[in-house]
Amino acid sequence: LFGNEGDASPPVHKPPSGRAKNKDDDGALTRNPSKGRGRKKKVPNDHTKCQVKGCPSFPPIVDVCVCDEPSCEKTVHVACYNNLAGKYKVVVMEEHVFCTVTCQKKFQKKQAPTKLGWENDGAQGPNDGATSMYYLLQWLNDEENYHHYRDPSPSTKLEVATNISKWINDQGVRGIHTGEQTRVQIAKIETMMKEVRS
Repeated sequence: LFGNEGDASPPVHKPPSGRAKNKDDDGALTRNPSKGRGRKKKVPNDHTKCQVKGCPSFPPIVDVCVCDEPSCEKTVHVACYNNLAGKYKVVVMEEHVFCTVTCQKKFQKKQAPTKLGWENDGAQGPNDGATSMYYLLQWLNDEENYHHYRDPSPSTKLEVATNISKWINDQGVRGIHTGEQTRVQIAKIETMMKEVRS
């Protein structure tokens, strides 16, 4: 059903560019009006240091950014956000920085479409092509993988589908799928492929 047409590597997500916030005359940080949320916002002078727990205390020359979750005013180094994302295995969002994983999830939830499906749940938003469907097709496109699914002995198809769903969820997609949902989705794809070939 599926041939090995070469590895379809997921797109490389660039790390955040570290939008530095401008300093006004009294030294307070302000949001860059041309980036992020597009509005200038003053940050208290006592909040000009990175507030991420475990920050290695970079020298003052390293820019500090304001967390991109609208309800948060904490400041963060881009490097500290990257370290945070790596520690908790969350996908780094392009052009954004967050002080906690909770802030990132809150931001992503607000950006999410009304209903997440297999084809619109990419980590970077509804226009991100690295969706659950993308990763499912990538897995199925490996001939050895598909043969294992078709003949899973001594396992069952549901057990294999559950492992596939866990792997897809680990890729950072915003939709969370169960093994049964994945099994049903594979059956739909198989039906569609048979109709195309008939």
